[in-house]
Formats: sequence, C-alpha cells, structure tokens
Amino acid sequence: MAYTWRRKTILAKLESGYALDAAPDGTSDAIETENLAITPLQHGLAERNIDDGRLGNRGGFMVGRNVQVTFDVAFAGAGEAGTVPAYGSLLKACGMSEDIVTDESVAYAPIDDLPPSATLYVNVDGVRHAVTGARGNLAIRMTVDQIPYLAFTFIGLFVPVTAAAMPAVSLSGFTTPVPVGPVATAVAFDAVSLGMQSLELDMGNDIQYVALTDAEKIERVARSGTATITAQMPQLATRNFFSDAAANTTGVVSITHGTEDGAKVGLTLRKVQITDITYQEISGTVGLQMQLALLPTLVASEFAITVR
Repeated sequence: MAYTWRRKTILAKLESGYALDAAPDGTSDAIETENLAITPLQHGLAERNIDDGRLGNRGGFMVGRNVQVTFDVAFAGAGEAGTVPAYGSLLKACGMSEDIVTDESVAYAPIDDLPPSATLYVNVDGVRHAVTGARGNLAIRMTVDQIPYLAFTFIGLFVPVTAAAMPAVSLSGFTTPVPVGPVATAVAFDAVSLGMQSLELDMGNDIQYVALTDAEKIERVARSGTATITAQMPQLATRNFFSDAAANTTGVVSITHGTEDGAKVGLTLRKVQITDITYQEISGTVGLQMQLALLPTLVASEFAITVR
C-alpha cells in the first residue's frame, strides 16, 4: 500500500542538552504548518578513485549526514496577550530571545549567542524522521490579501528512520490568522505611512553542519538580515526615498497586524538602510521596491517581533 503525502505532522521541542532527543509529543509540541517538506538525507561523499587500470565507479562513503526541514507557520497572535505563542520555541531555535510582559506582550529579537537546539519529529504517514540538534533560519512573508507567514528552515542531525504511528496532535495553541490588508495592517517608514503591497524578510542565519573528530553539530556561524518592501510611492515632498538611498540614510520600519488583543502581532525593523530601489507598478500606480539591509542599533539587534 502506498504512503499518502498529505498525511504529515511535525512536533518540535527545545533540547535540554545539545542533540539530546527531547521526545516531543503531539499534545504539547505539535506545530500547525503548511508546505511541510523534508530533505531526509543531505550528505557528502568520500569517493574511492582506485588506480586499477579499469573504468567505472569504485564506490565511497556517505559522510556529513544531516536533514533539512522547511515549513510555514501562520503569523498570528497567541490567543491571549502576554501568552507565549505556540511557535515560540521555533523562534528561539532560530536564535531569538523571548521577553514576556505578563498580560501584555511577548517579544522576540535576534541574539548573538548560539541558539538553543531543538528536536523535530516529522512523521510522513507512519514513517518517522527524528531530527536532533536542529537550528534554523527565519523568514517572514506579508502580502496584501494573503495570510502572513513565518517561514522556517531547520537543519539537524540525521537519526535512523523508523516506522511509528501517526501521532494524535493538538493544535489548540494556534490561532486563526488574519489576511494582510487595510483593515488589519498598518505600515510606517519612520513617521511616513506606507501603502505596502508586500514585505519579505530574511533573518539571514548562516546554518552549517560541522563535523570534527569529537562531535558533529549544527552551528549558526553568522547572521546578515535583509528585507524587501514593495509599497506605493509617496509624494516626494512627503518622503524622497531616492535621496535616502543616495545619502545612505537609515530609518525604522514598523508594521502592526491584527485588530483584537490576543490576535495582534508586530514587526519592527529597528534600523534599515536602502541598498537598492526600483520602480514597481502596483495596479496601475507607481510603486517602489526597496531592498533593505537590517542593521543593529547601538543598544538592540536588527528587528523585533511582538505578539500581543
């Protein structure tokens, strides 16, 4: 009998020590995802090239085995203000701090310390891929008339694949998202309101598999965040983004999304520099597509996510 691709689940839990299987379960650690995909065995090959006077392959050894898992999670509130969202552990495994203000908000921002690692269980119709020591990268996509998403890419250590029943999962911690649009979303560049069409942010984590004689591990070795924002062009007298780009001027981008407490999220790009700017037609009007470099401030990291 064939396996069914649509029957997929993922569980995720932070580890108490690196690559120690955290044994996530379906009741408390299930993740509500879309577009879940897994590369079950990434690797290199140590080849044999024997000089024996004959043609043909000589085989080799599979080395550097690791696993890549990608998926999207709706960018939405936690249900109650001050409650950690169900995707909070994923943000931490991507190298973000977690700051809880009781009954008000939970904030996340990039950290320079090595992120905690996570165990992922990906089950494909009864075939379980356990992935330990996983660390990841975050991207954010927000487009008008579409659901906003947190897009995750994790790399972890390979664990032998086993047969395991599909877990019974509880997704009650995830809330219903709201499409991006004029009712729910407000965008500003400094004090200038923008009619945004889309935003794409890449946290820019460089996640590497590292093998040494004493251990193999997944490391975050660098971070260089970028973003692309497409918006209707304001009057030059209001804001001249061409002059900003030419003068290497920096600014702050603020986005709020959602209308009710417990269902609100915010994204603040604390210091951005326009590295490229082009025209972009938006439904017959003049728009701008701006490439942004995400810069840290003197006292804070490049951006912050706030869940209210």
